[in-house]
Amino acid sequence: MTLAELLRAASTRRVAGPVDVQIGGLRHDSREVVVGDLFFALPGAKTDGNRHVRQALENGAVAVVSELEPPPPPATMKGTWIQVDDVAEAMAGVSDLFFNRPSSAMTMVGVTGTNGKTTTSYLLEAIVKAAGGRPAVAGTIENRLNGERLEKAINTTPISLSLTRLLARFRDGGRATR
Repeated sequence: MTLAELLRAASTRRVAGPVDVQIGGLRHDSREVVVGDLFFALPGAKTDGNRHVRQALENGAVAVVSELEPPPPPATMKGTWIQVDDVAEAMAGVSDLFFNRPSSAMTMVGVTGTNGKTTTSYLLEAIVKAAGGRPAVAGTIENRLNGERLEKAINTTPISLSLTRLLARFRDGGRATR
């Protein structure tokens, strides 16, 4: 999918650089970026993703999404800079499009509250399986598909990109995707 196609899912303020480049993956952690990725420079509680743009580009990112303006001339940057009002919002829309809207391919149930979420998710998983369905659980302990553990959960509430990637993995029978 090209950057131009993906940008249809984001409200951009400014784009500096080519948009006809292929995007092979999406990342919000510069340490995980590989050649062909789109990097989201998220402001965070511990660090600002904009501080890691250079590392993302050195690792092969072809474009950066940021709330900051593009670097002014004569600064040269390999890659495209996309300025948006809200990186988290842009990341949610772009990842949904990139992974071909995985939530639309399944029935989803959210479990909230102070106590009992894990127990409730296990009960719902058993009910769906007994009814002949293919249950998937994104939980606080682990992520499972058809009762099989795919991975240990990293965060209680995954960031939109991670959650959308996980939903695509559920939809695709457990196959990992970039």
